Amino acid sequence: MKNYNIFIISDDKKYSDIIEKKFLLSRKFDNISITNFQSALKILKNQNPDIIVIYISNDSQINFIKQLRDDTHFKNSFILMISENIDNDLLCKGFDTGIDDFLDINTDETLFSMHIIWDLKNKIQRELSDNKSDVLAITGIVDKNTEFYKKEYSHWIFEREYKKSLTNYKNNVFMMLIPDLQCRATLSSEDIALLIKKSLRLNDTGCFTQDGKIYLLLSQTDEKGAKNIFEKINNALPFDCSISASALNVSSVEKFVNAEKILNSLLEQALQEGNSYIFYNPKQKISISDKKLKNNIIIKKEYIQKIEKILMPAFFKMQTIYEPKLYNTEIKQIYKEKEYSFLIKNRENLCLITVECKNSNEINIKIEETFKQKNTCDNINMNLEDFTSEAIENIIQRSAEKFRKILYKKEI
Repeated sequence: MKNYNIFIISDDKKYSDIIEKKFLLSRKFDNISITNFQSALKILKNQNPDIIVIYISNDSQINFIKQLRDDTHFKNSFILMISENIDNDLLCKGFDTGIDDFLDINTDETLFSMHIIWDLKNKIQRELSDNKSDVLAITGIVDKNTEFYKKEYSHWIFEREYKKSLTNYKNNVFMMLIPDLQCRATLSSEDIALLIKKSLRLNDTGCFTQDGKIYLLLSQTDEKGAKNIFEKINNALPFDCSISASALNVSSVEKFVNAEKILNSLLEQALQEGNSYIFYNPKQKISISDKKLKNNIIIKKEYIQKIEKILMPAFFKMQTIYEPKLYNTEIKQIYKEKEYSFLIKNRENLCLITVECKNSNEINIKIEETFKQKNTCDNINMNLEDFTSEAIENIIQRSAEKFRKILYKKEI
């Protein structure tokens, strides 16, 4: 099978012939293949295209670009969109789905060839960058899927990049993101990073942090550009998931440690509102003096730490243990803003264990049971220091064992 590195995709032979004639091949080994949309994916799968030239005659064909971009086989291929009448709406749709470049069909041969040469060079740069990322992933410094720096290395790498950006007088933005409280059980930092990755440039930097945040250093970006990224991520999330973020111009804060403190404070405020984005104004004073607000922040921080380190692993462990033991029974975890519940139920019986953080040092565990149409409800109050994985597992185990005995018609 002959290898082709340049593909022209068009359902109109007249336009594919016009495009082919515009090529002044820059290298001896450049080979062109022409195909239609219906056959394109099957043919391209067996090739390693450098450039994919797509002639768009209607909006429905834009979806084909998204199919290509969703396939990792074409992650480094350069996509050049060509159309007869390119308007702003078509361009926006094209770039949203993943094109790298665009030209009008009436572009002269010289300019056309220059774009092809630029696109080939950019494709090589993309591959080199990808190879560097692979090396960093192999050494364990970056996450392979997201290409973000891992939390073990992120702080000193990000501080170094922040200092470098201070010497660059172009607009640079430091941004923090984190999932909102109510969706942290279902939305991870890695999920968000995969969405962010689609919006980042090659010279942007992304890092995971020890406390579950994401740090971004956005090059040649301003307040509006950072907000666009925030909104794009939010729009791509499931309906019941959201994030909050804070950001600042790097030029407005000279030291990274100060910028980090400012954004952490603003992020805490954004989390109070939920699904919020706050951009730092150097003229404003950053202080959280309201006592009630401080207490709420402390509660949420401690509660989140317990959820991540104790409650969630315990829930998953007990669900894994009891799902094979309880037939025709539903076991699930329910996460709300201030309540985390473990549910076991079938048609006749129910057990619901709800964990709620009451204040900065108290956990309330509510145990509701319905066995043989008899309802009981118990409450256990526990200090945060006593709230351990073993404690919650024992509570779940007691109720689950009651449920199991009832299920198999044994006396409690």
